[in-house]
Parts: sequence; structure tokens; C-alpha cells
Amino acid sequence: MNNNQNFKGRRIIWQVFHLLLIMIVFWILFEEGLLTVSSWLGKSWVPGNLTRRIFLFITSSVLFFRWGLTNFYLLKRKMTWAEILVVSIELVLIHLTYNILGGLVTNPIGIIEFIGIGLFVIGSYLNTGSEIMRLKWKKDPENKGRIYDQGLFKYSMHINYFGDVVWATGLALISGSIWIFLIPLYMSCGFIFLHIPRLDKHLKERYGTQYELYASKTKKLIPYIY
Repeated sequence: MNNNQNFKGRRIIWQVFHLLLIMIVFWILFEEGLLTVSSWLGKSWVPGNLTRRIFLFITSSVLFFRWGLTNFYLLKRKMTWAEILVVSIELVLIHLTYNILGGLVTNPIGIIEFIGIGLFVIGSYLNTGSEIMRLKWKKDPENKGRIYDQGLFKYSMHINYFGDVVWATGLALISGSIWIFLIPLYMSCGFIFLHIPRLDKHLKERYGTQYELYASKTKKLIPYIY
């Protein structure tokens, strides 16, 4: 098996794992999952509001399809087994905590949840939409060797990361559980203290003065703020 087939196989395995996770989410929200998990923990959980649980499953399914698009179309670099393991653990934590805690909330859906849906849609667009625009731009031979500072990336050097924080905040609002806000908080810390410095170092080494000019006029993460 050559390297390309090997890396394609890794992506397929990762996507199959994600699909199994979505099936577990369905079992938790609409079958006997919540009751079973509660019995394992010695609790007496009762499934929450049905409309909320439907919203929870829809948003988890959207994440599955979005990450599938990234996995097979947008992500051009190679994925290591270590990276797949880390991402898989993060997926488990996001999907299971989001759907278990949110699935227990009995409060009816209100304006807060619809604001959450709006943030989820906006964040998904900022993340995936910006990546699609960048990929299309990079495919033009005339842009070879140039740093991408157009489209949504002219508002933030890492607008895709900002999109992640926005849709994750939307998930927290939809779930109705304050604990889910730990997910966007965790993401924000990871981006600010780990991913952005590491990526900026790479961009500076690769593009030099192009990067410095871009960085001098563009915020790191949050447009117009930071």
C-alpha cells in the first residue's frame, strides 16, 4: 500500500468512527441511551424536552457532515495517527457531553435556543465557508507563493478558528446546560495559546514580509477586537 492509500485509509477510519459516534448520539437521545447511562452511574435520569433533543441531534449531524467535508475535501495535508487520536477524543467529549447534558434539560425551547441556532449557523459558515474560499483561491496557479488574506480571512487571520468558537457557543446555548460553555472556552484557550502561535510561526517562516504586512493590519482571532 502506497502512502496516498495509507493516508486515505486513515481518513476513512476516522470518518467511520465519527459515524458510529453519531449513531451512539441517536441512541442516547431517542432510544434507551440516557436511561442506560444513568443506570450505569446509579442515577435516575429522565429524557428532557423532545424538541431540544431533536435540535441536539441535528446540530451533531451537521458537525459530522461538515467535518467529513473537511476530512475528504478541504484538508490537503497528511493526518498522523496521533492527530486522529486527539481529534477523536475531542469528538467524543463534544458529542457525548453536549447530547447527554442537553438531553436531560426539560425546559422548553425559547429565544435563547434560537439565538444558539443562529450562532451555530454563523460559526459553521465562518469555519467551513472560509476554508472553501481559501481552497478555491489556492487552486489558481497565479496565487502560488502568496499568503491568503482575502475573503473572510481579511477580517481575522484565523477566522476559521473564530468560527469554531462561535458554533460551539451556539451549541452551549442550544443545550441549555451551563457546563457546555466549557467547550468554547477550551477551544478558545487552545487556539490562543497553542494553535495560533504555532501556525503564525509557520506562516512567518514561509511568507516572511507578506505575513508581517498581513499581521500588522489584521486581528488574530476575533474581527476588530483581538
